[in-house]
Amino acid sequence: MSDIYNLLNNAANEKVEEKPRIPPEEYAKQKQQKRQNLYDMAEKQTHEVVSSPQNYLNYLEMQSKFGYTVTNTLLVMAQCPQATLLKDNNRWVEEKKYVKKGVKGIGILEPKGEYQGNDGVIRTNYDVKYVFDIKFDKALIYSVVSLAYLFIG
Repeated sequence: MSDIYNLLNNAANEKVEEKPRIPPEEYAKQKQQKRQNLYDMAEKQTHEVVSSPQNYLNYLEMQSKFGYTVTNTLLVMAQCPQATLLKDNNRWVEEKKYVKKGVKGIGILEPKGEYQGNDGVIRTNYDVKYVFDIKFDKALIYSVVSLAYLFIG
């Protein structure tokens, strides 16, 4: 058991190399590009959904399963059509499950406040949020019990 404490203490004392900060304008540009990529993906998936009755039924099934907005349901269909249970990292942590570092999530759009456009119309600002599917449990998510088993044996 002391091996676990030594390992954790050593990891905590290691210096983490910080990434250089990018200018705020570049950061805003990157975030806008991520949002635009998701908007484009949702539009492409819309055409796919209406191309056949079966695709539309698949969409309705997924919509009923998750209860997401139309756009977010389309995004999930485009990125992970076999998804069964989606949660963000914080929700998995609440259930004592942890997403492995570096795992690619499913990008959706989350409302982040409102703003007034140049034309005076109130609009909603969206940010990219990543969710993870339980179906990939073995590859993506592991529990505290699994961690203890790895260290203790």
